[in-house]
Amino acid sequence: MRKNFNINSILRVLGINFAILALFLLSPALLYRLYSNVKSRSPYLQNLNTDPRAYYPTYADKKFSIELFNELKKLPTIYKSFIGWRRERVQFKHINITGKYNTRQSLGESLNNSVWFFGGSTMWGNGVADSQTIPSHYNSLTANPVYNFGETGWNSRQSLNQLINSIGDNHKPSAVIFYDGVNDIYDHCRRENQEL
Repeated sequence: MRKNFNINSILRVLGINFAILALFLLSPALLYRLYSNVKSRSPYLQNLNTDPRAYYPTYADKKFSIELFNELKKLPTIYKSFIGWRRERVQFKHINITGKYNTRQSLGESLNNSVWFFGGSTMWGNGVADSQTIPSHYNSLTANPVYNFGETGWNSRQSLNQLINSIGDNHKPSAVIFYDGVNDIYDHCRRENQEL
């Protein structure tokens, strides 16, 4: 009877250990299958590489916002003397960088005798399509031609340098609008920044 009890105990311990081992071996596959099922049903998990801002409630059309932020992520940059980093020319569905100065395309765009807009990401149009930028809205409201010199991350010094460069290239605006602020504070109003 004692021998039977030991064999039963050993078999039960072996069975429990085998079940735990099987659970450890199979759980990654089961968890992955569960994750795949949840991911295929959830728009938030389908695009883990997409900027989370694409899912903000501001964007009613999530397909548009996902496309827009994926385009934004793909934009290459190039260094330009006196002004710093600038986007390179691209032709995407929602974002187009064109022209002599690699500027964001706007509705009613014209380089000469137009209203020139300068500033950082707000003026450039971060998070909106070409037709939704401030210069495009200005053109829609006034029918005046516009040109968007804005660039993400720019401060007023870079915008001023771009204005000087453009006038130096014999281009002439009908009016100039600067919309700067946060990048100036971030770049120039911090104690640790000792240089321009």
